[in-house]
Amino acid sequence: MPHLFRLSPSDLTFLWDECKRCFYLKVVHGFGRPQAPFPKIFSRIDRLMNHFYMGKSSAYIRPDLPPGRIEYGKRLVTSRPTRVEEGSTAAVIRGRFDTVIAYVGEVSWIEMPKDEPGFLRFLREVLEVLAQPEPPPADPACEYCAYGRRSRLGAW
Repeated sequence: MPHLFRLSPSDLTFLWDECKRCFYLKVVHGFGRPQAPFPKIFSRIDRLMNHFYMGKSSAYIRPDLPPGRIEYGKRLVTSRPTRVEEGSTAAVIRGRFDTVIAYVGEVSWIEMPKDEPGFLRFLREVLEVLAQPEPPPADPACEYCAYGRRSRLGAW
């Protein structure tokens, strides 16, 4: 029976490149890497910037943008399930976007074409790894996997 995996843009961008084993463990088993506390100052700066730009002209971001108004930011969006081939495992990509600008006379956004060959090859590789019964081997450069190996072996 095909699975439906939930993927985040940051995991696809960073975690997949850093260590496929850590990616697998997070997506398939919900076992994520430990996270360091995020300094509150960055959240505060982000909130203040969003508040400052809200309702302003797109020229405040960049003068060369078409005329428009900054509508809202930090909204959660979820893609439709995407399959590489009929009946196969599917993925839903879920994350937050930064800002939406309503341009004069139109509302616009950028969508990744699902039929783009490069995207489909990438998604096929990701789903093939996730469909395996066991995680892939650890990346030798992954500090989290190295910590796990050392702690199991008592190599301190």
